[in-house]
Amino acid sequence: PWEWEYGYHSADQGKVWAEALKLGATTSIKGAPCDRCSIKIHCGAWDSRYAGAFNGAGLKAVEGEYPQAPGYYFDQNPANKMEGWV
Repeated sequence: PWEWEYGYHSADQGKVWAEALKLGATTSIKGAPCDRCSIKIHCGAWDSRYAGAFNGAGLKAVEGEYPQAPGYYFDQNPANKMEGWV
């Protein structure tokens, strides 16, 4: 119940990104494993309430070199482009 729909909508992608970062800073897991994750910029860290509800659910940091551009991972998902299999 705490994933994806946070009640903020705007046609301005910059405003949406700024709001997402602010939200991540207030609800995210602080410390391990999220702080050392290579793709934290993608999700802003797991919602601490979600992880708590599922006892961490085996959460592990992603290691390695990954692109850090805002929106990069969103753009890689064909469902977000309404192309391919949805």
